[in-house]
Amino acid sequence: MNTLSLVSIAELLDGRYFFIPAYQRGYRWSNNQMLELLDDLYEFAIRDKKKPTGDLLGEFYCLQPVIVQRIVSDKKIGEIRDITGWGESITSRNTWEVVDGQQRLTSIYILYRYLIEEEIISEKKLTKANMELYHLCYETRPETKDFLQELSSETLSYDNIDLAFISNAFTTISEWLRNRGPRLAARYNKRSTPDDILTTLNDLLRTRTEDVGEATGSVQFIWYEIAPDSGKSPIDEFVSINNGKIRLTDAELIKGLILQKRNFIGDKAAEQMKIALQWESIENTLHRNDFWNFLSSSSDEDNRIELLFTMRYYLHQKRTESPKDGDLFRFYFNDLLSYSHGRELENAVKREWKQILDIFDILQEWYEDPILYNTVGYLIHSGVNLQTIMETHKDISSDAPKDEFIKALDSMIEEKLPSRDEVLKGVLKCSYSNKKSVRSLLLFLNIFRLNKQIAELRKRNPTFMTPAYKFPFDLYVSQDWDVEHIDSATRNDLKEIEQKDEWLHQSMVALDMQEDEELSKWFEEKKYDLIWERILSKSTNAGDESLKDTIGNLTLLDAQTNRSYHNEIFALKRTKINDATNEGRFIPICTQMVFNKSFKKQHVNLREWSDDDKKLYYDFILGELREFYNLHNNQQDITLFSDND
Repeated sequence: MNTLSLVSIAELLDGRYFFIPAYQRGYRWSNNQMLELLDDLYEFAIRDKKKPTGDLLGEFYCLQPVIVQRIVSDKKIGEIRDITGWGESITSRNTWEVVDGQQRLTSIYILYRYLIEEEIISEKKLTKANMELYHLCYETRPETKDFLQELSSETLSYDNIDLAFISNAFTTISEWLRNRGPRLAARYNKRSTPDDILTTLNDLLRTRTEDVGEATGSVQFIWYEIAPDSGKSPIDEFVSINNGKIRLTDAELIKGLILQKRNFIGDKAAEQMKIALQWESIENTLHRNDFWNFLSSSSDEDNRIELLFTMRYYLHQKRTESPKDGDLFRFYFNDLLSYSHGRELENAVKREWKQILDIFDILQEWYEDPILYNTVGYLIHSGVNLQTIMETHKDISSDAPKDEFIKALDSMIEEKLPSRDEVLKGVLKCSYSNKKSVRSLLLFLNIFRLNKQIAELRKRNPTFMTPAYKFPFDLYVSQDWDVEHIDSATRNDLKEIEQKDEWLHQSMVALDMQEDEELSKWFEEKKYDLIWERILSKSTNAGDESLKDTIGNLTLLDAQTNRSYHNEIFALKRTKINDATNEGRFIPICTQMVFNKSFKKQHVNLREWSDDDKKLYYDFILGELREFYNLHNNQQDITLFSDND
């Protein structure tokens, strides 16, 4: 079984052997990476920390994962002995193949060699403390092993790129000790001599978790060990990691942290199994796209449960910065769980897992209510982040009426729509040049109509919760719905003769012109320009060109349907929209209304999209906005959320 744990650097000082196989590159850390590591370690070492009390452990600095697999094959042990010259000291008990993390292991090793040169620590002192530096060997660079073991300011070499990077890292420590280290010491009113600074670092590095004092802290690796009998190839693991498919995401590391056996006292298996099953159930729910896509406008996240831990991260102490890789895991270790042990740890784990369950319960509540589902989804797809919505929900007392949350979300919606003043004056400044705003408005129209239907149904049945009136955000995402022109009335740019024949014929059928003898003759003579001009004369008037990019000529269309249009006339677009509807494809209700002109009451001409149509559609949109803003005289109080109970 693969295992995940924390291992202090001090625990690695047992003389163990790390073998870096040929599929990995040599040491390549830059000067800046080494400087940042030294800054982080030293600043952690000298800042105030929580005092360990009772069963509570002290603070630690958490390094990124080291992924290893113990080498147990006698054949491979023999091969490594031949490559490294380490001889019989290598055994299956003390030798690991490094799958990932060798850059960090090497950097810490270089720092230790510097401490030894400066006589802050010595091989003799390490032996006296029952410690020994770990050993490193690169399979294809055996000379690196000896170079590292003898590394000092007298042995620096730039004979090849591997030795040059190691030498640069070593000299970078001197540079840091002259400049940045003393400045950090002064900031915290600490002694800033080189010996004082290096001694502080050494105290930090050689402290085991159980030996942490009030002032020291410790440094720990996230240690992920692949079981020798797991059937997983270290090479496959390495390739997977370096192809951007690393399995050790923040959520997986947190899962390993939460489900450790040491977290549960008494009946460990039952409590572990309960949380594991809850975790699996949550993941399964989040991987349903109808659930996920009312919370996210993306569909490609594999590790969706991380959303819950991100929300916990944001909501804790009102954090605003977006977490980077590793931040969520460090947040759980450093801020929430690192000072706990025994019963205290068990209670902390249960408490933090309940926080995740509470967040998920809120999302489920929104999902189950069609109006909340539609509205939260609208806000998410209009650019409001989930954090803002969750914070709004959190800030409202649990005893407050539901309307308080509704009013708060109404305010967010207003920010995505034309202003109340614009709507009152009847002037909508929406055009194709600002597709983002237009998309929000068009999506709003669809959501608003669905929620009004639900509100009407709830007048008769206040508990009405059918999912039939939920907007399918998963299809909205997967089918790539966006703002497009209703009628472009521009020349089609098809180049292939067969395409032109088919497209012009379809247009004639849509306009009932297939019996026109003159058009048939032009077809034979391939006079496509004449055919097109005749089609345009039947399908549209010259119109006001300034209306082309206004909201009266824009609607939502999916990518597949839109790609098939090729600047088609309105009548042909309408035919294809209706065909798609009859085939059971999702078409937003307002897009259907546009192509069937069902927002008009008078007789309609379904062959064209005229200037009058654009203006009537504009008035329809304006009317919906006035209804939302309650600007009609004697208008019943209907908002996007209101049930009108």
